[in-house]
Amino acid sequence: MFPTNARSEILLLTSGGNNCTREYEATLPRRRRRNHKPHQSSKIRYDNPDPNCVARLNELVEQSAAKVVVTGAWRMNRNVNELQQLLERWSVRCVVIAQTPYGPRGCNRGEEIGKFFQEWRGEEIRSFVILDDHADFGQFLPQLVHTRYDSGLTLNDVGMAMKILGEQRTTSARPTPTRTISQQNAVR
Repeated sequence: MFPTNARSEILLLTSGGNNCTREYEATLPRRRRRNHKPHQSSKIRYDNPDPNCVARLNELVEQSAAKVVVTGAWRMNRNVNELQQLLERWSVRCVVIAQTPYGPRGCNRGEEIGKFFQEWRGEEIRSFVILDDHADFGQFLPQLVHTRYDSGLTLNDVGMAMKILGEQRTTSARPTPTRTISQQNAVR
């Protein structure tokens, strides 16, 4: 458990649209391409990160001092240590502190993130941003930087993420992620 006065910024990170781009994949020798099929494991699908996207992600982590919570399909069948090792193999310089829990069949990523905030017992989360190529985040949509598989994490995306993190630090009226969903609904 972290000290109660500790506060941190969090990146809720998925892999697909952030680091593995169609453009970079086209430059790889045919045997290294992911050759994606929907039934394939995410361990196979995300083996070829784009070095430019990795550099941008490292820049964002360095500028924000954010810690990473992994969400999305690529967390399946991996624990936090394995996710940390995977990102290190990709040359991503970050600290993975958690992964979002799996929701029941049919729930969206926003519901999984809500459950993460309800269950989180670590240091206070001062601000957070979501980097994802999906948009099913419900109440957390304002914290989303919507990346694209074609381009991955862009410099513009990094700027938008920094802006979202900065706005949350200075705006006291925002709903705090440390509040449970039921507490937020009771306030309304």
